[in-house]
Amino acid sequence: QAAVALIVRGDTELEALLIKRADSERDSWSGHMALLGGRRDDADETFLATAIRETMEEVGLDLDRQARLLGYFDSVAPPSWRLSPLMVRPFLFSVTNEAQAYVASPEVADVFWVPVRELNSPAGRSTVEIPFTAWPAKSCGASPTACSNNSWRSTRSRNWT
Repeated sequence: QAAVALIVRGDTELEALLIKRADSERDSWSGHMALLGGRRDDADETFLATAIRETMEEVGLDLDRQARLLGYFDSVAPPSWRLSPLMVRPFLFSVTNEAQAYVASPEVADVFWVPVRELNSPAGRSTVEIPFTAWPAKSCGASPTACSNNSWRSTRSRNWT
């Protein structure tokens, strides 16, 4: 079980806080762009506590003091056959334009405030195909994770580095 924080700011243009995860062989999401968050610790009383703790650890933002909780979304499960089943609870926070986020953990390579309009723009997306040689050839048609010819395809936002 895990929780993530979608943090937004902006008076005239809405921006979302994203991180680039550091490269690590131990991390299934190594090098990926991501929201702040992670697995729930035994000490976390709630998923909200997990999102707040992970955000402080990763980018130094104290969501208890510097943010307003706007709400949460239904839990989701990342569609990956390589990972153990994981349910993730996303929370939405707003912060002022003055809120500072920085690399505060070796798990994080970089921090970005990205205009939401760019995340939503077709020009900011591309298709990535990852070959899996261990899978038999199959075609999955037009699904969110379409696969064919021993590959997996996903639409992603552009690289913010």
